[in-house]
Parts: sequence; C-alpha cells; structure tokens
Amino acid sequence: MDSLKDLMDLLGKAKNLRLNIAAFVVSSIVLFGVSKELFSVGDAFETVLKGLALITAIRIVYGVIGFILDSISRLQNRKAAALAKELLDEEARIRRELDIKNAADEKLKKENKIRHAFENLDIFQLYYIQELRKQNHINISKGADLFSLKGSEIVRAVSTNERMESVALTREANLILNGELWARFDELKRNSVTRFFEGVQPMAMKYFKDFLTEDKINTRNIHARSLSYYENEGVFSKFSRSVVFLQPQTSSIYTIDPIAKSALAEVINKGN
Repeated sequence: MDSLKDLMDLLGKAKNLRLNIAAFVVSSIVLFGVSKELFSVGDAFETVLKGLALITAIRIVYGVIGFILDSISRLQNRKAAALAKELLDEEARIRRELDIKNAADEKLKKENKIRHAFENLDIFQLYYIQELRKQNHINISKGADLFSLKGSEIVRAVSTNERMESVALTREANLILNGELWARFDELKRNSVTRFFEGVQPMAMKYFKDFLTEDKINTRNIHARSLSYYENEGVFSKFSRSVVFLQPQTSSIYTIDPIAKSALAEVINKGN
C-alpha cells in the first residue's frame, strides 16, 4: 500500500502531458481488461488505477485546454505584432511621403524666391549676372550688392579676401537661368534700367538725356591742353559697371546699351 501511495503521490505531482497521457492509457487498458475479466487485480490496486485514470484524464483535459489557450494567445500575439508592424510601416510610408512633399515644397519655395530676386535685380547686380554668363567665376567687391545676391541664393562664394569675393552661380540659380531666364534676359535688363531711370536724380538725368541723340559719349575734354573731363564723367563712371552701358566699358567713351537707350526714351516720354 505504501508503494501504491507513493506512486499516486508521484503521478499526482507529474506535470508532463505525455507522462499523464501514458499513465491514462495504461491505467485505462488495465481497467478495461479487468472489466472484461481478462485478468484480475486486487481491489486496492483497481481503486488506485481508477483514481489514476481520473487524475490523468483531468490533467490531459487541462493540458489540452492550456494548449488551445496558448495557441490562441500566440495567434493573437502574431496578429497583434503583424498589425503593429503594418501600422509602423504605414506610419513610415506616410512620413517618407511627407518628407518628400516637404522637400518638394521647400525646393519650389526656394526656386520662387530666386525667381523673384532675379526679377528685381538692380543695374549693378544684373551686370554681375551678365558677366557670369560669360565665365564661371567673377570677383565682386564686398558690399550691399554681394550681400543681396548671396542672401537671395543666386550666387555662392568660391573664395574670398579682405576686399572681394570670387563667386559663382548657385546650382538652383543656374538651372533657373538656363531653363527660363536667359531667354528673358533682355526683358529683365529693360525692367531694371527702367526702374533705374525712373529713380535717377535730375542732375544725372540731364547728362543721360544726351544719349537720346548719341550712342557714344566721350567724357574727356580732348580740346584741353591737360587731361581733363567733363562733368558727365563723374556721373557715368558711377554706372560704368552696370547694364546701362555696353560692356566691356573702357576709357572715357561710354556706349549706352540699346535696351537701356530704349528704356531711357520711354521714361523721358512718360515724364513729358
């Protein structure tokens, strides 16, 4: 009896499902044989076998239920993980699309800023752009014109010293010029010189009016015994490096740009 009791205690503590199934099968076979009188066992042993069959059956059912619940839980976890991954992927996709859209919007905003700046360049700034059409780099004295061109992201510094900077067109400005504005450069020039003549001081305009009848004006007094200049030299020299005059402008002979001459005539006619 002590041996049977020890066996029951051992099986009662057994948690392994396969061991419980084996114990249930063996005890069921023995009980089946006893019920069919194929063999006989003692009453005590038969009682133990019945108890064993009941305990193992309960453990088997419990194990099966646990397995089913674990399977359902794993399935739910997998679905939850898949859903979470899907949500993360969708969030990442939306973020990528938003980043692309923001980058495109920022690019368009920057391009529009540069276009607007080109439309409003003054006669000196437009001269520098005209020169950059001929060569990759030019030198510009440090000052308002350089600051404005860099601030508008039209040019970038290549090298610098105390007085000047060597600059080149930015990538965006170069693309806009090649794609759109070189074809409209005469229009930009006309608008710029028109704004200039509309705002020029009356004393300076007095000298510029001479270009209505002359394409070239020599500011040097060739009849004087010593080197001297007419008063208009002081005016014209201030604008020698601008789109008002044909370039390169050298010496004391100033040749007005044909577009500037046309704009000058238009401004004067409006004022009359």
